[in-house]
Amino acid sequence: MPPSEESPIRVFLSYAQDDDHVLGFIGPFTRALEQFAFSDRGRRVEVFVDRTDLVWGQEWRSGIDQAIDSAPVFLPLITNLYFDRPYCRKELHRFHSEADRRGVPSLLLPVVLLGHRMLTPDHEDPLVRVISERQYRDLREAMLEGSGSAVWRRAVLALAGDLVDVVEEAERVLATAPPAPSADEDPLLGAFRERHRAVGALLAEVRTALSAELVAVERASVRPSVEAQRTALGVASALRVLGERFSDGCRDYEAAVAGALAPERRAGAAALADEVAALWADERAVSDLLDRFRPLEEEYAPLRHTLRTLRRGCKSLQTALLLVERGAG
Repeated sequence: MPPSEESPIRVFLSYAQDDDHVLGFIGPFTRALEQFAFSDRGRRVEVFVDRTDLVWGQEWRSGIDQAIDSAPVFLPLITNLYFDRPYCRKELHRFHSEADRRGVPSLLLPVVLLGHRMLTPDHEDPLVRVISERQYRDLREAMLEGSGSAVWRRAVLALAGDLVDVVEEAERVLATAPPAPSADEDPLLGAFRERHRAVGALLAEVRTALSAELVAVERASVRPSVEAQRTALGVASALRVLGERFSDGCRDYEAAVAGALAPERRAGAAALADEVAALWADERAVSDLLDRFRPLEEEYAPLRHTLRTLRRGCKSLQTALLLVERGAG
């Protein structure tokens, strides 16, 4: 088949919108990638950028595992901010899980713009480790040079070539791959349910502790500064271990959800719908309590690190719950 008659390569571009507001990167990048892929390799590329786009929505609603059969590319634009956005984390989790399961992990093609220092194999965030362990494409200098520069053109041309290569290899793999395992063969749902119950108990514990400690700090804030500082230090110490347990537990839950709630397991996910609603209510209550701490954090430095750890746990939990809702939908 002549290159011009081949099916276009679909690329789903995942990024934190606040990054683009500052960097102004998406428009020039999208146009250059589409143009260079066709001009140099003869493959048409369709980049889906807006999450409200009909095609993007259809793929995620119908199940990204089915979409992988047609070898799309998931291309996350990585900065520190990317990992702070629940919708970015959800998309990365789902595609990573399904691409690995189907034996085409190269269809996840990360591009790193900023935040290179965090990409270490021992990072506490499992999604950061996913990116650090892959052969990601580094476009920092190209972005800084700007879209009219030779550095930019060379970098995007190389990326376009990589894009075509990974898709053509994935097409060969998927053409001969055995069927995906059925839900009856899947051993992960039981373990997921255990983690689900565990994180619910942990969330309730955090909610109770935060409520009590908030009262203590608010009362202390009207006392002389030395006494108030001492109280804040005691509260931070009391919450530290719980905060670390909570953050670790939520990250484990997020990872378990990504592995156990692929679309073919929707029956198991649907059974948890009511429990997920309860977890959302408790998570929002904890987030509200953490918001009430913010003015106190500005005044009492010992609280900042501990509460940052708790917020990190909430972020992982939000991502996990979004994944469960999608799996049950």
